[in-house]
Amino acid sequence: MTKFQMMKTLTGIVILLIACIFLGSQACNPDCSSATSQNISIDPSTSAVLAGRQNQVLLRAQPSNLLVNRKIFVDHPTKAAPSRLELRDKEFVQELNGVVVNVPDTFDAGMTPIIYVEDPDCSSEVIVANSLPIRDLDFFKFSDVFIAPPMPLVIIPTVPVPPPINITNAWITPYDRAYCIWFVPELDEQGNETSILRPLREDDEINFPNADPVRGSHEFVVCGRETEGVNADFNPVSGVVDKESGIINIVIDRTSKNLGVERFNGMFIEDDQIPQNSSWRSGGPCIEENGTEMFDFMLLTSEKTGQQILMIKAG
Repeated sequence: MTKFQMMKTLTGIVILLIACIFLGSQACNPDCSSATSQNISIDPSTSAVLAGRQNQVLLRAQPSNLLVNRKIFVDHPTKAAPSRLELRDKEFVQELNGVVVNVPDTFDAGMTPIIYVEDPDCSSEVIVANSLPIRDLDFFKFSDVFIAPPMPLVIIPTVPVPPPINITNAWITPYDRAYCIWFVPELDEQGNETSILRPLREDDEINFPNADPVRGSHEFVVCGRETEGVNADFNPVSGVVDKESGIINIVIDRTSKNLGVERFNGMFIEDDQIPQNSSWRSGGPCIEENGTEMFDFMLLTSEKTGQQILMIKAG
């Protein structure tokens, strides 16, 4: 190679390096080209959270490793834009292919802060993931599309576990103890529960807490909050709770409230992800400290909203 050819080659290398520097990771960094597609979002199951408490949200990305070891930010609740608050309480969860982030309770209802993800590979400072609506209970209970109160934590679905011997009972949401579903399976000739639920009928007598299994399966509200939760009161529930396979598929019929039907898929789960305190483990409604500790948990996921509902068997 002649001296001229060597100089020409070196010049080409220098030009290429400069191009990489100025054109940035868009042209020279494969991670950046993926990240700038902005395919980072809040999982639908946590797309709206309840004001006044700490909430977990799940961030997902394609590919999921875009979120590994990256800082997460949210609009600061008390400062003017573009001030951002770093959310340090977070964990990448392999089973969920995403990052579970704890959002503080400093946001008021009606706020819609933006979630951001650090973007160290690219020229921009952050990637906009999604806005996170902060809502009060009225939003979830009185909206045109009724949504059961959201969980404050993200549950990792696991392999189905052995179910309870009997499921006939009220099952409550431990994080909002007034919301319940009463499951009543059909019985076989020997009086054993089958996998088919019998829905509530118009002529069924309702007299909570009388545990008469003749009543049908239904969604209902207790603890003196029946008026507040009118959209969830006495709605028939049908479907399958198959204890042998651990598969749960139910339909809640809210057509009497002009809210249509909502379908849920679910499973029985272990209690190792449930907080170790009486408010989450008590089987009694209203005043959790007075209830017996229970160990049967059911995780339902709405086909309509993607939202998860955790239920504990009452006792």
